[in-house]
Amino acid sequence: MAETKLDYRGIFSFLALTFAITYLVEGALILGGFRITQIPAFYGQLSIAAVMWVPALGTFFTIKFITRERLTITNLRFGSWKPYIESALIVPACFVFIYGLTWLFKLGQPDWELEQFQKMISTTAGTNIPSMPSSGIILLVLFVITLVTSPIINGLFGLGEELGWRGYLLPKLMPLGKFRAYLILGVVWGLWHLPLILIGFTYTGFYCPDNYSGYLHK
Repeated sequence: MAETKLDYRGIFSFLALTFAITYLVEGALILGGFRITQIPAFYGQLSIAAVMWVPALGTFFTIKFITRERLTITNLRFGSWKPYIESALIVPACFVFIYGLTWLFKLGQPDWELEQFQKMISTTAGTNIPSMPSSGIILLVLFVITLVTSPIINGLFGLGEELGWRGYLLPKLMPLGKFRAYLILGVVWGLWHLPLILIGFTYTGFYCPDNYSGYLHK
């Protein structure tokens, strides 16, 4: 059932719980030296992955103990196959378009020999890898993983975010109108990611240094 008026109690309770837990975990990691501009520590990676389920946790505590609503309010369901098939076609096309523009305007160059990838593997392993398959084979494997394996694994973690942001918060904001609801959700979602963005998440190479005096380009 669509919301007809703003549920301030539910909205602010959800946001308070979600931001408090997230900032507490990520703040502890950052103060402990965790950075994404380098190969992050394994337990740090696991912690960040677990944080993706905090919005779902915030939703659960809000509807269970504060607003006393049912979980069905999130409209969690599998749905039709059509959107999944469309996404499987549209998302790769968007990647091709974005990378094409990036190379066209010389904002970045393709690394067909995978030098950076091999360097990352060597850094992770702690030693030089004496022999690796050809770049063509590696690219093919990465392509399959990107299209098949990664969406499944990322989907398991991303479900926690979807339950909170799109399942709970977005319908609660809809009385404001679709445009304002999506705009506010986008701003809130960005602020939720702020601690990780400041240490290099998504914008690797553009990061806030340890003294937070300004943004630098590596």
